[in-house]
Amino acid sequence: SDESKKEKPSSKRIFPGEDKELITRILNGDFLTPEDLCAVFNINRQRTMHGKPMLVPNVKKYEEEKDLIGNLRSHAKDSFRSRLATFDCLIAQITGADPEKELSEICVLYNAAIYSDEKLMKENSCNLGQWFSDYLMDNGYHPHISSFLIKEMIISAFPPFTQDKEYTPDNIHQALRRRRHTLQKYAEVNEKEIHLENI
Repeated sequence: SDESKKEKPSSKRIFPGEDKELITRILNGDFLTPEDLCAVFNINRQRTMHGKPMLVPNVKKYEEEKDLIGNLRSHAKDSFRSRLATFDCLIAQITGADPEKELSEICVLYNAAIYSDEKLMKENSCNLGQWFSDYLMDNGYHPHISSFLIKEMIISAFPPFTQDKEYTPDNIHQALRRRRHTLQKYAEVNEKEIHLENI
């Protein structure tokens, strides 16, 4: 059919020289280990520097993943630490960049890589919101009667990194530092192993 012949968006394609097996798992939205996440960072960095869009993984439905929640929780600490290392690399990269030339080019590349497919961006964001809503309903949060409280919890758990629509030489340092700081807090909380099974 004509639909099947349509070319995949660049963010869903595998380019020459890339790890086909890993990227297939990423695009499928399969579970990724901390080691996989490091590889994803390197793939996306190479894509960004060559003017290609970052990978956009599929967001699976909560029902498809509810049996993997334990895996997600058990790998969270290592995943947070892995992501911290990637942010350190990014921050080091932009810290030494000339703001008039190199940093501007980095911002242009990152904006293009992140926002290359607005339709896919909105679709995945909506799917993630549905996943989160289903998780809340399945785990005793009663979002239909606790919406105000849950909004406060979300705002507390997800402080804004930036409200600018694009990275610029003026905001990229602060935005990345805030992302790293928040991730550091998640890692510290996770290391305390705050679980409710024994309460």
